[in-house]
Amino acid sequence: MNETVLNKLNVPGVIEGTRKYELSFISINETGLADVRQILASFGLSAYFESSLNVIRLAYPIKKKNSATFGFVYFLGKPELVNKISEALRFNANILRFLVVTPPIEIKSRQERFMSKDSTKASSGEDVADKVKEVLN
Repeated sequence: MNETVLNKLNVPGVIEGTRKYELSFISINETGLADVRQILASFGLSAYFESSLNVIRLAYPIKKKNSATFGFVYFLGKPELVNKISEALRFNANILRFLVVTPPIEIKSRQERFMSKDSTKASSGEDVADKVKEVLN
C-alpha cells in the first residue's frame, strides 16, 4: 500500500504493510471486549478505537443464549495476521460470533471537495461577496 493511501486513512502512526480492520463481535458477556484486546495484544496489536458495548436480543439462540453483548474495534495489522486472529477468536469460549472486515475508504462528496478547495485559499471580503453574487445568479 503506498504512502498516500495510508495517509488518507487518518490513523496516526500507520506503518507500511499494515491495513485498517474492523472487528465486530458478539460475546456472552461484557468480558468479550477484554478478550478481544487480549487476543490482539498477543499478536502485538492494539485497537485504536473501541465502541461501547451494547446488550442485544438475538434473532435466534446461539449456544442456548437469547441475548448477547455486541461491540466492535478498529485496529491496524498485517494481512497475514488476520487468519491467526480469527482462529484465536474462534476458540474463545466468550465470543459467540465475529467478523473481520476492511472498512471502506471514505470518499468525499462533490460539495465537500469543492468546499475543501475553497477553504484552503485565503479570501478577502470582496472575494466572498463575489462568490455569493455568483451563486445567487
